[in-house]
Amino acid sequence: MALARVHTNKVYSQYWFYRNMRIAWDLAQEVKIRPLEENLYTMQFSCLGDWERVMQEGPWEHKGKAVVLAHYNGFTRPSSIALNTIDI
Repeated sequence: MALARVHTNKVYSQYWFYRNMRIAWDLAQEVKIRPLEENLYTMQFSCLGDWERVMQEGPWEHKGKAVVLAHYNGFTRPSSIALNTIDI
């Protein structure tokens, strides 16, 4: 699993976020993206190779705004995970 945060204050369509990320990542299998709060999502990948590709490649963006990713074990409180930097 992974956490994702879109760094923007502007309103955007979650549908288009999901669609654009799936296209950009070009995944072999399905990813389940679920909103947790505003601009924060959990992502559950069906394929380890897809997860590794998304986590190692990038940086990713949506409508010109950074999409910050972090490893997530599914148990830790999401708000305790820092999602404020990206590797370039």
